[in-house]
Amino acid sequence: MRDGYSTGGGLGLGLPGARRLADEFDIQTAPGQGTVATIVIWRR
Repeated sequence: MRDGYSTGGGLGLGLPGARRLADEFDIQTAPGQGTVATIVIWRR
């Protein structure tokens, strides 16, 4: 979750940027089951 880090060859700004903007941010991952990213931005 560092700016500029990417395993897929992208810019590496997506998840770190979302974490900065979000009010709640969580990533859960399990071998063989995949990854779930939950991002909540409260309506203001």
